[in-house]
Amino acid sequence: MTKFRALVGMVVFSAMLLSATAWGKANDPPPSGNSTPTTSNLSASVVTLGLQSAYAGPGYFTLLPGVSAACGTQAQVRAGHNGSGGSAARFGSLPLVADTAGKYTVSNLSAGTDYTVCFVTGTFMDAVVTANFKTLVAADLTAKPWSKLGK
Repeated sequence: MTKFRALVGMVVFSAMLLSATAWGKANDPPPSGNSTPTTSNLSASVVTLGLQSAYAGPGYFTLLPGVSAACGTQAQVRAGHNGSGGSAARFGSLPLVADTAGKYTVSNLSAGTDYTVCFVTGTFMDAVVTANFKTLVAADLTAKPWSKLGK
């Protein structure tokens, strides 16, 4: 029985080693099944994020102020944290269907501000992918001429 356990342990260890090196060098991260986040419906205070993965399951994002802000690790993004371990300005999750973009609308953003989206799925094999966008500047209508319409 002891020989059998040792043999099973060697087979399991060999399978783990093979799966860890199947995509390249032993220290290379596995390829990501996540697409770069997209944006739509962009205004001074709102954006709709398009988040897509090759796999079905939960998708997680953090929204950080600044261009190319430091995203957290996979675990930090899932927990709603930035690269320093602090809370992200905005974070959330949504269920994803494989190869279909899920939409998530974020509101109450600051006008004219750069943001970085950090996105990862529920699988620990996927790398964090990022995208940058800038909210529109709010229109200043205080000095504009106004005229009466109708009666």
